[in-house]
Amino acid sequence: MFIMEKRYDSRVRLTVAIPDPLREYRILKLLIQPLVENSLLHGLEPKKEGGSIRITAYTDDCRLYIEVKDNGAGTDEHEIQKRLRSEAEDSSVFALRNIDDRIKLHYGEEFGLSFSSKKEVGTCVTLALPYEASNSILR
Repeated sequence: MFIMEKRYDSRVRLTVAIPDPLREYRILKLLIQPLVENSLLHGLEPKKEGGSIRITAYTDDCRLYIEVKDNGAGTDEHEIQKRLRSEAEDSSVFALRNIDDRIKLHYGEEFGLSFSSKKEVGTCVTLALPYEASNSILR
């Protein structure tokens, strides 16, 4: 993000709001970075005035949720959902599908990502991962 902040100057703001106990919780590598990059490239870059990206994390009894949310250009949520479910190769959703597949392969079909977006409002991608309060490292 340091490099992107230099590239985009003051057009992009990143906020990370993760409670201290969750900051030590380990997840698979490279789950969040491509989501932030997508927010920059597809959400904020098209907007002349830029915008913000907010990363948050929270839990319930058995899941850890990590959200990457932007106030960028947004997109047609139903079209993206359709592309994610499609068997056809689609470079526009490659990163999202790759992340979802990796999560499902490692943790099970009940975990993965969800996507919500609205044009001119922004996009939110949520990762759902297993969570055990007594275990600070996901395996």
